[in-house]
Amino acid sequence: MVQCKTKAWVTQLFNLPAVIYSNTTSFVRLRPATLNKADLRAMFFRFHANIGCFTPGFRGKWVKIRQETFVTKKVSIVLCPHMSTNETLPKDRIRQKADELFMRYGIRSVSMDDIASQLGMSKKTIYQFYSDKDELVDAVVDTHLGMMEGDCTRCHENAANAVEEIMLTMDYLADMGNNINPMVLHDLEKFHFRAFDKFQKHKNQYLYQVMRDNIEWGINEGLYRADINTDILAKFRLETALLAFNVDVYPPSKYHFSDVCQAILEHFLYGLVSQKGYTLVLQYQDNRTNKLIKDAKTK
Repeated sequence: MVQCKTKAWVTQLFNLPAVIYSNTTSFVRLRPATLNKADLRAMFFRFHANIGCFTPGFRGKWVKIRQETFVTKKVSIVLCPHMSTNETLPKDRIRQKADELFMRYGIRSVSMDDIASQLGMSKKTIYQFYSDKDELVDAVVDTHLGMMEGDCTRCHENAANAVEEIMLTMDYLADMGNNINPMVLHDLEKFHFRAFDKFQKHKNQYLYQVMRDNIEWGINEGLYRADINTDILAKFRLETALLAFNVDVYPPSKYHFSDVCQAILEHFLYGLVSQKGYTLVLQYQDNRTNKLIKDAKTK
């Protein structure tokens, strides 16, 4: 196992996924991605059969090999039975930390220096992965839009009817509202036009269709009024939802973001429902209240 041999040869020899680390031409380390006792025993026999005398053990053990085929080299088998392929990459770490800081303090208030300091890395390292703050903001927005689509899909799939879908959305907004600074949308619009345009398109296309589908579902079930103009009300819902981000109307010092979101959505729902739907809304609200009381007692 020397410089003339390849990773493919090593993988074939051990029949295990492997990564070779070689800092010099005279030292090679093999790191199996997964390794149990049976694999290890079989590996020792294959190693012996293909190379010669192998002394089983951990780091720093020597291998006696046939000189006519190989140059004598020091080989280290590094056992990593729990080696993960899902370790967070630097680019993802940067995006995640930026996301956390943006949601807490707003986008404009957080500099690239702040992100670098929180991560314990230089700003130069960040610029190796993101050319500027705009690109980093784009990455954060893309992540949130993807998460939003996933949450919308789950709310729809877990709902027995259109009213319950709205109630599940309220729960989602309550969780989201505890981890977001309403200044985020203002900062996007004023300072990061590309990311804001991406958000607007997502709202006007994907979220519009989600809201329209919910209204049509409720009308078909008799839970929403039959005289509703689906197009107008779907757009109305999306635009009124943005009111919660208006810090001039609802300053964070006086209003909690999640409370504003839920109050606006609840008001919208009451305007949609028929008498049958109204009865169902009250039932869901009673269930939520009882659950909150029960959860509070168990804490």
